[in-house]
Amino acid sequence: MGCGSSTLERQAAEDEEDDKEWDAWLLDVTGYNAQVNNLTGSVAPNKAAEKQIVDIRSLLPKESRRNVKFRNNPQMSVPVLPTENSAKKRTVSWSASVSKIHPETPSKNMHPKGVSVDYLRHTFLPEIQEAGVSIETPIEKLENLQDSENFGVIRSKGEKCICPHDSLVGSSYVDAITDKKAVGDATFIVSYSSSYSVEHLIASLESYCKQKHLNTKKTYVWVLFLCENLFRHADKLQKEEMVSYKDFRHDFGKRLVLIGKTVSIVGSSDLKLDYLHRLWCLVETYAAGCTNGIEFDIVIPPSLNDNIFQTLDFCDEALQYVNFSKSVIEATKTTDPQDHQHLMDLINHTVGMHPFVKKITSLLQHRVSRFALDKVKAYEHGHKNLNSDVTYAKICQRVGDILVKSNSKEQALYYYERSSSVEERVYGKEHKDLYNIHISIASVLNSIGRHDTALKTYEKNLTWAKSHANGKNVEAASTHCDIGKIHQSIHQYDDALRNYIAALEIQSELYGEEHADIAESISFVGLTLFDRGDFEGAIENLQNAVQMHTNLFGEENATLAKYYNSLAMVFSESGDIEKAVENHKKALEIRKKVLGENNHDVAVSYNNLGLAMHSMGDLRDGLQMLKKALSIYKSINGIEDETTAVCCSNIGLIKKDLGEYKAALKFFQRALVILRKIYGESNPEVAACYDNIGMVLYHEREFQTAIQLLHKGLATRVVSLGEDNISTAHSFSNISHVQYALGDFPVAHSMQNRALEIEVKVLGPSHPDLVISYNNLGRILFAMEDYEGALGVYRKSYLIAKSAFGPSHEFTKLTKATMIDLEKQAQKIEKVTI
Repeated sequence: MGCGSSTLERQAAEDEEDDKEWDAWLLDVTGYNAQVNNLTGSVAPNKAAEKQIVDIRSLLPKESRRNVKFRNNPQMSVPVLPTENSAKKRTVSWSASVSKIHPETPSKNMHPKGVSVDYLRHTFLPEIQEAGVSIETPIEKLENLQDSENFGVIRSKGEKCICPHDSLVGSSYVDAITDKKAVGDATFIVSYSSSYSVEHLIASLESYCKQKHLNTKKTYVWVLFLCENLFRHADKLQKEEMVSYKDFRHDFGKRLVLIGKTVSIVGSSDLKLDYLHRLWCLVETYAAGCTNGIEFDIVIPPSLNDNIFQTLDFCDEALQYVNFSKSVIEATKTTDPQDHQHLMDLINHTVGMHPFVKKITSLLQHRVSRFALDKVKAYEHGHKNLNSDVTYAKICQRVGDILVKSNSKEQALYYYERSSSVEERVYGKEHKDLYNIHISIASVLNSIGRHDTALKTYEKNLTWAKSHANGKNVEAASTHCDIGKIHQSIHQYDDALRNYIAALEIQSELYGEEHADIAESISFVGLTLFDRGDFEGAIENLQNAVQMHTNLFGEENATLAKYYNSLAMVFSESGDIEKAVENHKKALEIRKKVLGENNHDVAVSYNNLGLAMHSMGDLRDGLQMLKKALSIYKSINGIEDETTAVCCSNIGLIKKDLGEYKAALKFFQRALVILRKIYGESNPEVAACYDNIGMVLYHEREFQTAIQLLHKGLATRVVSLGEDNISTAHSFSNISHVQYALGDFPVAHSMQNRALEIEVKVLGPSHPDLVISYNNLGRILFAMEDYEGALGVYRKSYLIAKSAFGPSHEFTKLTKATMIDLEKQAQKIEKVTI
């Protein structure tokens, strides 16, 4: 897999082009360029990257940080790829653009005009029918703007009227209405999909007015096809003119600020969610939700209003679609294909794609869940005896499911517990329906860190399951696995193993020798043994899971790739890097075939393979794997995402080991800016970036700055994680390493000894990770000429290494050789017994 000269040249050119994109982004990050200018003076754009590398040390905040240790290199740290990202993300507000667009205070005569909902129903709709147009005709087919001679029903209304905005012949529909009561200052802008029918649009508006107790005769809506001058649009289409995104933003932003409210109709009359696949709709929703002082609301199809369960089903389905990404936005539709590029330019040149995706997702999640909450509160208001109302219990459970999908977990827990309380009162504590609601409760409790309460809830389920079919049922096995996962997550490995084995015994009786659930439980046992430091047992169990799953489903499925990935991780930690690389490659090939190249899990495999190659010393090929991962992360999630930042850090690790310190610093800086923007200054992953930068500076012999960074990391670890935490131990160890380089051996000894105390307490006295810490401590004692103390430390290290890795492993042999040298140095008479 080596690189030829032409390949290297091509890669260099690609890197240079990629650097330009990153440099442009860095300069565009809110507040960042101002910080650089304040510290160093004006920065010329063509020297931006150089200046940013130099100035990164000056950007250090006063607050403290933590770092996460990269286990195969105790001198460097790397953030861990997240399994779930529930942190709140900061986004760029549209409101700043709008305020610059229209800073003056709106006056009354500037307020856009709207058409009353009553007029739409009793005048406009009959006009449509009289013109021979069905009320079920999609709005996008209502008026052909390409036809310059035969005006449709809308343009016919204002054909001979003077437009009050430009004094030219041909006005919008609203400006041609003579009934003064039918026109007024717009109450809100209505956002809709052009695939909706006119009937559905009007029915939705009437439903909203009823829900909000609004008078339809005095509620005036700004509707694009009635309130915008279609004559002017038609003229531009004939001239093939395009309005620039700046002009569009000006007009749209001014209208938004003047009216002050947007209502989005989410869902068609046949309950399809076309709205969420229309780029215009998403842009309008984003703008309304991100502009200060703008009210935003949604309407769902009015046909659902009479059935609360159908309404909740629709909300639940909507949340499945409200999971946007860059590729999803790019695949959205517009009636006019040119509009799509127009709006993509608008997004990319204002807020940026990634902030847009994050904000539109959270905004719609919030509004959909808010709608569901309004429904359940309306039910509560209209019904008595809720404590014994089984229908209410089912509603609460469904609302809880919706709130979980919108990341409102504390609220979800409230409704789950309400549901459980009612069903327990009606059915008793032993009813099967309580089993499912308890699973939901325990899952939420675990996800918000309330592990003890989650375990108690799962134990209730286990008690119920054991009372049925002699305890040999699917529910009992599943509950044992759930309990095992919590114990594993809080490092109670014996309890985790006991539950996984109990699940396996039940599953074997239910399914026989081979089943997907059995393979999964075996993999859980393997991963728990790995966490406990038993690599041999972990490998055996994971290989069994791989074999069983292959027998059942063949060699190409995503679950098998997951098992290969886990197996590779164990091989890597046990020191067999070649087998780690082999298994990562298997996982990668399966994922590429099953999931396609542009997929998150494929990027994870590229990332992991790159790190394994790095550990094996294959730095250049490892670097190429990481660059492929970074390209996919950027494509899927954009630049401003945690996975992108983590991959940048990993590339920085390899650049550092290649001796390319300036390049390493550049990648660590990118990760730092991303994570600071996402989380702010006091986040552990931000601290990891400072730690990585500090270690690069250590290699450049800037020891004092490195020490400053590492101490900031230690302080934050102690505050946020406590002192008895593995990450805190890594911080002590890294500081020790730099102090050793400075020749301050007493401080280095104190720091390394504290790191070792924490690791023994958390991991146990024989965990393989202790080998590195013992060796580091022994090295310091040797430098302090305490040969006897160093020998005792290396003896402990040797015993652990021999047990964990075997006598032929590199760590074991090096430790043994050091022990012999120490014996000679200390002038021992008797030989070391090994």
